[in-house]
Amino acid sequence: MNETGLTLGQCGSNRRVIGSSLTKRTYEKTPDASREWVTIVEGISAVGVALRPLVIFKGKSLQTSWFKRDSVPDWHYTPSENAYTTNQIGLRWLKETFLPATARNPPQTRVLILDNQGSHTTTEFLFECLQNQVELYFLIPHTSHVCQPLDLCPFSIIKAKYKQLVVELAHYDNAEKIKKIRFIELYEQARNEGLTQKNILAGWRAT
Repeated sequence: MNETGLTLGQCGSNRRVIGSSLTKRTYEKTPDASREWVTIVEGISAVGVALRPLVIFKGKSLQTSWFKRDSVPDWHYTPSENAYTTNQIGLRWLKETFLPATARNPPQTRVLILDNQGSHTTTEFLFECLQNQVELYFLIPHTSHVCQPLDLCPFSIIKAKYKQLVVELAHYDNAEKIKKIRFIELYEQARNEGLTQKNILAGWRAT
């Protein structure tokens, strides 16, 4: 498992200057420059399967207005004060995502590879793993760029696709802000392109 982060809008140099060759009037269309951060916790298996993501929005509670759409992905969503992972969120991911998705009958030992950030080394997290026969393997600090399969392929594709979608949206409506419901829509499209079985397996092979 690993985390990635995106802003609701994508700042950058991408812009399009639009105008008539017959006039001197031009205007620019640029992506929404919102800097509100969103963290996404993703998990993958060695056979190329992606677990349900956990999306962490900035806020004190989830708002129904964030999900006003006919079809919202069946993911996990949670708020946090700064949109970053907390000890409670890390434990929630373990209990609500990893353990149910990897359960076997009869029970078998499971392996979880992750970084050694604080939310993964709390007493509660370690005890829950012990109780459920989960063996933890922590990546050496500062080696995720060579050891973390999500970083080595899927995340780079997801981020590039998300940025492309934000830029394309700006070309249609420069005034439209990337709100949370729109972020979910764009991230879903980017995720579908990045977290394919082929890309997941490519990430594992690159480690």
